[in-house]
Amino acid sequence: MAKIDQRLFLNASLREEYLEYVFLGSLCQTAWKRDEELEILRCQTDAQGYDLILEARGFQRHVQLKSSYIGSRTASQNTQRQTAKV
Repeated sequence: MAKIDQRLFLNASLREEYLEYVFLGSLCQTAWKRDEELEILRCQTDAQGYDLILEARGFQRHVQLKSSYIGSRTASQNTQRQTAKV
């Protein structure tokens, strides 16, 4: 079994929060440049299979955020079926 860098697991929740902030920052920057309003709702639980609800121009999307690192066993991710429905 290959030795796994312990830094990948330490403060994992903090890293996930930072990734979410980077993602939302990019979305907000784009909306601002386009002079469009973006509504962002953050879920406190993951019970329904999504982390965020985004709404812009009358369209609403449920977003499930996933991350992994290069060389991880989770090269692909599973999503909730109801999240994938349009």
